Amino acid sequence: MSAALAMITAGVDALQAAMLSSVSSLGLTDSLREGETAARRLASGMRAVLGEADRRGIAAELCAASTADVLRQLTNIDPRQASARVRGARSWTPRVAVSGEGLPPLFSRVAVALDAGQITVAHARIISQARESLPGAIDALHGDAVEAFLVDQAPVLTSKELRGVARRLLDTLNPDGALNDEADQERRRDFHLIDNADGSSTPAGRFTPELTAFLKPILDSLSAPQPAGDDLPDIRTPGQRRHDCIIEAAALLYRSNTLPDAGGVPVSITVTVTDRDLQRGRAGETVIVEDSYGTPLKLSTLAALSSEIQLGTVTLSTAGGILDYGRTRRLASCAQRRALAARDKGCAFTGCTRHASWCEVHHVVPWLHGGETNLSNMVLLCRFHHRNFERAGWQIQMGKDHVPECIPPAWLDPDQRPRRNAAHDRPALPAFE
Repeated sequence: MSAALAMITAGVDALQAAMLSSVSSLGLTDSLREGETAARRLASGMRAVLGEADRRGIAAELCAASTADVLRQLTNIDPRQASARVRGARSWTPRVAVSGEGLPPLFSRVAVALDAGQITVAHARIISQARESLPGAIDALHGDAVEAFLVDQAPVLTSKELRGVARRLLDTLNPDGALNDEADQERRRDFHLIDNADGSSTPAGRFTPELTAFLKPILDSLSAPQPAGDDLPDIRTPGQRRHDCIIEAAALLYRSNTLPDAGGVPVSITVTVTDRDLQRGRAGETVIVEDSYGTPLKLSTLAALSSEIQLGTVTLSTAGGILDYGRTRRLASCAQRRALAARDKGCAFTGCTRHASWCEVHHVVPWLHGGETNLSNMVLLCRFHHRNFERAGWQIQMGKDHVPECIPPAWLDPDQRPRRNAAHDRPALPAFE
């Protein structure tokens, strides 16, 4: 591996040092084509390395949440990009059965084309997704032929054109999705929120027929037009009424007191507000605050929500640390957990995105060794990192500004410089007058 990578590095050095001004136009075009193929093949080789790391489970050895987390820490790429690379490695590199027997890649024809540099990763994703969307019965009959056909078409089509071909092929094999059975519906179910920069979100996913049957009567019941007066019609669009219906349903669920606790705290909307925020709000200024998920909310919106949620105050230092107060008990109280959620917002381990409701309370100095149950000695850690960070060589300490820091092991940072979780710890912006 080291020798192969050294040869690749030497080749890249030579390419970067080449006198391109002396290369003919034909030579430039040949280099672009051959270089693209070489880059694709190199990516395929590194995908095999990533697949091997994933199969070995090195994340557990390095106290990382996943293989994608290891890749993110080593290369500093975007977490979503890291996750996409791991998914590709699982789909397009050889597998190992539980018995230890070697198995071909999940999409073997796609893997061969990627190894040869004939198709791009975008092509590979389209082909893989097309085959995954086939109902089980159709895949058993035609799945291999579908994959082979699309792989043959990919080298002469752009990803956009290939997506259109795949869609027409799926419509031919499964018109209107009529052949999907219950198992296919369950396999394809999905729902998530895509965060927008302004604090709003875009829902995305696919609901099963069962969930659809539950939702439609609720939407019909709560999204009916509500006239503002005898002669004033409801001016909201149907889509706006359905949106408001979801808010009303959520508020009803909050008021029902039937939701289970999350992380030892009753389900609630937690917002951190400083004295300065309140002063500015009283002066009529528009003040933006954040909830524990980082969603920006206007202070006026928070005031409107106050009839549905319980408000509490947490005193923070200028760096975001909680001003200390002690407790004689071993377990953190509900009020302390709220305060920790306001400070840490989630797992304090670097790179972890687990929200506070998924976390446990960790004593920096163990309680059995004299550590106190006060906020200057407690941090939030998800269950995985709480049980594994020390075994992998990490340490956790409290910074001078009362904010937790993680000290990495030497394999990750020889200087072992303290780190803070950038997934939750956002730098304070300067005040602009």
